[in-house]
Amino acid sequence: LSLILILSMPIRRPQSSKSSAPLSGLSKNVFQSSSNYKDSKDMADRERLLRVLDRERELLEEARAREAQKTDEMRKAKDTADEANQAKSAFLAVISHEIRTPITGVLGMVKLLLTSQLTAVQKDYAQTIQDSGDAMLSLLNDILDYEKIESGKLDLEFISFDVKRMMQGIERLMTSHADSKGIGLVLSIEDNVPDYLVGDPTRLRQVVLNLLSNAIKFTEHGDVQIIVKKIDMGTTDTA
Repeated sequence: LSLILILSMPIRRPQSSKSSAPLSGLSKNVFQSSSNYKDSKDMADRERLLRVLDRERELLEEARAREAQKTDEMRKAKDTADEANQAKSAFLAVISHEIRTPITGVLGMVKLLLTSQLTAVQKDYAQTIQDSGDAMLSLLNDILDYEKIESGKLDLEFISFDVKRMMQGIERLMTSHADSKGIGLVLSIEDNVPDYLVGDPTRLRQVVLNLLSNAIKFTEHGDVQIIVKKIDMGTTDTA
């Protein structure tokens, strides 16, 4: 008998390197694309951030320029206002001194007139002229003190003055003003008011004249009354 042995062995085909090459190349290309995309995105973000920073820097420079311009304009406006105030003060001082000279002469002549032989009516008229001149001088002093008032350095006087005489002079001065409107002006001084007070007669006279002028201006008919009375305020007596 003949024995024939047939051996069957699996045949391995050699793997071709060409089959794995496309896969490794594809993986490499995907990695490179992903890396390039990430780099592009980072670069775009940096560029966008740089543009934002540049814009913020431009806005900051513009704001600084506007602030500097505003500061310069305010400084120029302040300088202009200071120059105007100095010119105003100088003008008022010159005008006040120029007016003071003739008024002083008029008041001097009125004082001489009051020492002469005058009737009661003439003496009253001359006294009114003197009181009006004194009021004018007080106004001139106020003009000279205007700068002190603005700076808050105005000092009040504390001197003894005849309050009754001052109020009577104000009445004589404002009577013609009240008559021109067809209204009466009545002065009433109570008996308990002292003859002399201590204070600033110039400022008090100015305040009373201003109040009285407004009262006459806004009164259409009837009378405007000036009432001077003593008011007890603790230990201080005030009229």
